[in-house]
Amino acid sequence: MRACTILIFCACVAQSGCQVQSCGDKHMHPTESNTYHKQRLMMVERQILAREVNDPKVLEAMREVPRHKFVPNDLMAHAYEDGPLPIGHG
Repeated sequence: MRACTILIFCACVAQSGCQVQSCGDKHMHPTESNTYHKQRLMMVERQILAREVNDPKVLEAMREVPRHKFVPNDLMAHAYEDGPLPIGHG
């Protein structure tokens, strides 16, 4: 359910035309670590494309949205894994 929620959120971001500010690398938020950036790109390649999601706007949103910022701090390392995580609302 949570993974689906994040996917829907990313699709909404893509449709709205919102952009995450870039800092050198188009897909890297200025305040995120290179580790999260690499994990996010690998997630898109291994999980999202594997599910045959091919809408360019959705893929771009999935590559840009810093998922680790939407989970509790103690779970940030798991933000790009293929499974549900709590986002603080039960």
